[in-house]
Amino acid sequence: MYAHPWLVMLDEQRRMHPDIAMFSNLYVYEGLLRNFKGIRQQRLDVVNRAPMKGSALALLDMTGAYSPTSKDGDNSRFNIQSAILSVLTAISANRNGEASVGIITPYAAQTRLINAILSDQVRKENGIVCATVHQFQGSERNVIIFDAVECYPSHRTGWLMSKNENGSVLRLINVAVTRARGKFITLAHQGYWKQRFPDGRNIYSKLLAFISQKGKIVRTVENELSTLAQKMAQGTKIAYYSQESSAVLACAEEIENAKGQVVISIPAGKLSDECAKELGLALWKSASFLSWH
Repeated sequence: MYAHPWLVMLDEQRRMHPDIAMFSNLYVYEGLLRNFKGIRQQRLDVVNRAPMKGSALALLDMTGAYSPTSKDGDNSRFNIQSAILSVLTAISANRNGEASVGIITPYAAQTRLINAILSDQVRKENGIVCATVHQFQGSERNVIIFDAVECYPSHRTGWLMSKNENGSVLRLINVAVTRARGKFITLAHQGYWKQRFPDGRNIYSKLLAFISQKGKIVRTVENELSTLAQKMAQGTKIAYYSQESSAVLACAEEIENAKGQVVISIPAGKLSDECAKELGLALWKSASFLSWH
């Protein structure tokens, strides 16, 4: 009511597929945003490319998968599994003919991790870029992959995704969603978000509920997510395992087949008894002809 009389709202959007614009129109623009009449048809090619072929909105739901969130020395959050899935999703889109792909995250640590993985997997000129939401403001891509990062064992979500002082979280999620021209894919542990915000008032919780109604969801049940990840990983240097037992067996086989030196890095600092036994046996079998640390 105190706005200058010369200020007007540009109420017609020509960037996003209408299914993507619908979320922001509902929760940010109070229904005042109109779609350019030809925008749905213009974005059809992007929607009809894999991954999530035929859907402008999609969720990779990691509920039931082991995807812990950690913090780096700057107290910025990162999640290794969601970082790998984000990279695989971006590579899949790129391989299916999409040259305009962006990965965005709330946290700088996750951005650094994803860029490190990307540098080992793809060439810079392939069209995949990764940045924080704040860095990406003002940019746009045909496909946007939003990595929410948050998961157990953190009992609280980070400030960037939970404290809505002056509408900060609302703006962050709105910027993330509206960067996408034709396809918006987010990765999240939906069970974690439901447990943290049972009332559903958090704007990202609302986004997950919206995608559940309007878009496509790939879940861990019946190995849906694992099957998709393994398919996307074909031809890359990434081996994706959703179950610890499968990863341990594969690691043990690699140890037994090693020809030189074996180096094992354990970020968590300890192994389960079953895992330690399996890997210990493989190392013992190899000890007679390997130098290992």
